[in-house]
Amino acid sequence: MTQTTEYRSNNERSVKTSVADFLIGQRNAGYADNDGRWIVHQLPELYWSPGGVLRRRRPGAYLGAFDTEAAALAAIEAAEAQPERDEWVESMGRASC
Repeated sequence: MTQTTEYRSNNERSVKTSVADFLIGQRNAGYADNDGRWIVHQLPELYWSPGGVLRRRRPGAYLGAFDTEAAALAAIEAAEAQPERDEWVESMGRASC
């Protein structure tokens, strides 16, 4: 089953599954097109290496915009893990601290 954490901005929340973590939100305010559709992003899998370097095990992905919350959640349930591609995450300099 999935575990969710809800935030109060555009109905945004995170959804954790056995495949990955996802961010789901409704386009209500602050978008070029505030049409109320639901957007889903599969978040990248990040970790700190033993040497203190931020690494990305798997990239993130945009799953799409959906007319209903139910359709967005169905897309999450159907999602597969992104291909493993362990790579160094480039620093943003002082802004990343």
